Amino acid sequence: MSAEIWSGIYPNMKNKDTVNLGKGNKAMDAWNMHLSEIRHCPENLSSEFLWQVLCELEQTYFCTVKGIPFTYIIKGHEMFVNRKEKSITQATILLSARRVLEKQAEGVVVSGPKKIGTFGASYLYPVFCQIGLITEKMNESEVM
Repeated sequence: MSAEIWSGIYPNMKNKDTVNLGKGNKAMDAWNMHLSEIRHCPENLSSEFLWQVLCELEQTYFCTVKGIPFTYIIKGHEMFVNRKEKSITQATILLSARRVLEKQAEGVVVSGPKKIGTFGASYLYPVFCQIGLITEKMNESEVM
């Protein structure tokens, strides 16, 4: 995993040694395989794979683009961020993920939460970076 992606995770994470995001994690392995298949076909995004990997990252510390640390928990079909009273629904998360994939397939760099344009994007952006949904910035030649 690149250092840029890890920089989005809160550095004082209490349980960082217990979170296994690398090889051997079945949910992450399945997600990475699925991600490579859907990169250019966003409509085939599986909500089940996405939700499974989000459940794996529950209680992990992340930082928003502005550096505000947060965690989340999953209850039913909702994500509850510890800094908000409202939840982000599974449908909104799926919509956001599809938007990200569509924009990237068009060559648009998703450089921040505003590019996602959905409720909760400031919290979804670092999570999407962590799981590889948002790729590192493209070369200028790729954007044309």
